[in-house]
Amino acid sequence: MPNFIGITGHRPRRLNGCYDPRKWKPAIEVIRGWLMVRSGVLYNQEVDFPVVFSGMADGFDMMAAAATVMLKDGGHHAELHLAIPHANQTRKWTNPLTIKWYERLIERADFVHQLSMEDPEDDDDPRSAAARLLWERDQWVVHRSAEMLACWDGGRDSGTWKTIKYAYERQIGVTNLYDDIMKALR
Repeated sequence: MPNFIGITGHRPRRLNGCYDPRKWKPAIEVIRGWLMVRSGVLYNQEVDFPVVFSGMADGFDMMAAAATVMLKDGGHHAELHLAIPHANQTRKWTNPLTIKWYERLIERADFVHQLSMEDPEDDDDPRSAAARLLWERDQWVVHRSAEMLACWDGGRDSGTWKTIKYAYERQIGVTNLYDDIMKALR
């Protein structure tokens, strides 16, 4: 039986400034472990298989996507569904390795939904257009999820908080791995 899990979390700036995906492995292991416990894999039950919905933002979203791929590679039933806000999501990313990881994760996904073909940079107000598309992506993730897995530092000034608040309003539970992720990224 599928367990629909939405992902929301901070970007590297709020995760100890860890911009290098090669240093994410300990955090990915934390997420993979949580997914294994949640789906019963560690108890040889595999009652629920995770269907993970990620918006593929740099940072926690990509870590969770990588953890899902690791589960699949380990022979476990898991699905990765991605919500891409627009075709140029990586345009302002500065780390070529992160972009390469992003592209590989898209290739490994079971389903990719691009919410818009428009490029926010073509809008009269690119910043507002980008924010709108990111929020639509976050709503898409929440609408498909029975529970949320988050990496949230408690601040109320982020898209992560806005997404968590939206999930709570929809009576969707949220598990926050922030402390464990921060320990893993030290």
